This record gives sequence, C-alpha cells and structure tokens, in this order.
Amino acid sequence: MLTQYDEYPVHQSPYPFSQIPSTDISWDDGYFQAVWSVEHRIYLTMSMRINANTDIIGGSVILSFNEKQYAIRLSRVWRPDCDTRIGPLRFRFVEPFKHLLLTLDANDSPLSFELNWRGVAPPFLEDHHLQVWRGRRITDQSRYVQVGAPDGWIQIGERTFEVTPDKWGGSRDHSWGLYESRRPLADLREFLPPGKPPSERALRFWTMFKFDTYSGFFSIREDKYGVCRDFPNEMDGKSFEGLLNYGWEGKEIQLSSARHEIVFKEGTRIPIRGKVSLKDVDGNSWFQEFEICTTPFVMAASGRSIGGWSDGGHVHTYHGEGAVLEWEEIDISEMPMVAYKTKEKQEVKGTLIYGAKVRMTDPKGFTCEGMQHITLAITGEYQPYGFKE
Repeated sequence: MLTQYDEYPVHQSPYPFSQIPSTDISWDDGYFQAVWSVEHRIYLTMSMRINANTDIIGGSVILSFNEKQYAIRLSRVWRPDCDTRIGPLRFRFVEPFKHLLLTLDANDSPLSFELNWRGVAPPFLEDHHLQVWRGRRITDQSRYVQVGAPDGWIQIGERTFEVTPDKWGGSRDHSWGLYESRRPLADLREFLPPGKPPSERALRFWTMFKFDTYSGFFSIREDKYGVCRDFPNEMDGKSFEGLLNYGWEGKEIQLSSARHEIVFKEGTRIPIRGKVSLKDVDGNSWFQEFEICTTPFVMAASGRSIGGWSDGGHVHTYHGEGAVLEWEEIDISEMPMVAYKTKEKQEVKGTLIYGAKVRMTDPKGFTCEGMQHITLAITGEYQPYGFKE
C-alpha cells in the first residue's frame, strides 16, 4: 500500500514506505519526546514506536509530579492508517526538526496537553549502533537527539500549567532500525546456541541541556571500574560523544571526554546533584554542576517490555481492536519500588530519567544557568560510587 510518505522522492528501497527493507521482528522506528519544569518539578514524556513487521504502533505518556507518576499506554494496528496518531495522542511535524505539535486530547485519564516543541539547534546524529552475534546483525540502528524549547499547556485533573520556553526544557530522540528484541516476540533462545554474554557496561550517563545562548548533549558509558570505553556487546553506541551547539546558524564545538562526581540519595542509586568536567577537542575545559529537581521518571511503566501492559504484553504486541488505551496512577515517593500493577510486577532499580537545573562555566570563566535532561543507569557493580552487584 501507498502512504503519504511515498509522495516525496526519498525512497531508499524499491518498495513503498509501508514495506520496510527488513523482515526482522525487531525492526522498529520511533520517538521519545520530553518537556519538564524545574519550578513545578514536573517531568512529562511522550513516546511512539512503530513495528511494521507486527503491524503495531504503540505509545505512552508518562507524567511525574508531586511524588506520583501518571502512566498512559496506547496501541493500535499500524496499517492502513500510517500516521503518527494513536487515539487521543498525536505527533504533527509542522516543520521537520524545527516545529512539532504534540497533543493529547481529553481521555479517560486526568492528563491532556497541547505543546509546540521547537528545536533550538540542529539535531545531533549519534554514532551508528551496530552489534553482530554469530554472524547476524542484532542491532543496526541510527539515532539523533535534539534540544528544544516548548510552549503550550498541560492539564492534570483540574489544574492547568502554562508551558513557556523560558521556564521549561525540552529534549527528544528519534531512532530506527534493528532494536532490542522483546519477548515474546524474540528468538526461542532455548533452542539456539548460547546467546551473547551480558554487556560489561555498568554506567550510562546520557544528557541534553539548554542555556540562553547554546545547548548541548553528551553520553558516557563506563565499565564497573569507571573506565570509559567501547563495549562490543553493547547496543547503545560508543564510549563517549558530545557536542555544544550555538543555534541553527551558530558554531559547533565537539566534546572529547568527561569526568563526573555524583552524590546519591543514601541507600539508593538515585542522584541528588553532581559535577561534570568536560573537555572539547581543542583541549579547553568546561565545568558543569547540576541539581535534580523532578521526581524520577520510571521507564518501565511505558510498556516497552513484556509485562508492561496489563494483558502481559508490551509496546509491539496486539492489545485489541481500534485505539486501545489504559492508564494508572503510581506512587513513586519511595525507591526502589514496584513500578506498576500488572501480571509481571517488577522492582525498578535501573534506568531513571530526571529534569535538573544546571550551571555551566566555559573556558573563559563565564557562567550561565539552564535546564537539563538526565538519563542515568547504573547496572550491577560500579566501584567508583561503591555500588555492589
């Protein structure tokens, strides 16, 4: 079948866009969007992912506020309506990379919003993610990230928040290709030779930030000893990459390395504040200090993995006719915690996402203040901060 995307002369296979150049069940394509407020201590995320080979588009809206997390999960069959819309949730690309309109119409949950997400600088294309195991590509993916300035409104029950670009931060990524396999839509491992060993990566620190005159991104991956290095069996890219960007027509500064000092809530892996020393490719030093200002966003409730939906499925499985929506309110005042009430209850300790306020000092000693998105995952043993297995 033809879709609206076939109108443009951008095909990269001899088939319509509705037929992707892979039959792998793990091929998917989608977005992660976020806006947050340091003042109101709100963190809102929206995701939408398409698995063309299961014919499913799945999405989620997660809002963390006042030690509660409101989680909405949405799903429908992808064809014949190949549009970025699932029931009340819609992404509209008014001007690619520069202006997105994100809407959640009134629904069964207490949440709704209308947000203009405007890119403050060109997106940053991360290093290509490629893993090969026993001669087969198991990760083959591109991802770009972008910092934004949102405006609009968010409603939580009877309360409405005005979103303005001077007081709210925005971040997003878009990735596509062979992604992680998600059971039960995965190889029957018990009938295959031993799978790849687990990754030796212990820390992933992935962040975007915005100031008045520039924005930036960096990503750090380290082993249990705190050594920043590439991991051959890691699906998420290279050991370090980063960029400072001075707007659409401004200069770019490539970053080359980073060192971090993070303070955690006692007895947990939840950060409170931290410092990061950055070097650019010319050897200049940048110094960053951040303070966490939002309740942790727990990704598990988005339905990405098995058990994430109340029927035991996940973002790429079938949940019924039409646009299906389920939602729940979760107490996130204590961590670790049981993240959501499904058939597969899981205690969440791993990847948590935050909004933060940040101060950056440039090589000349000039300091500016802004907003920061932080994704932090510390898995297993990590000696620099004393975390055990």
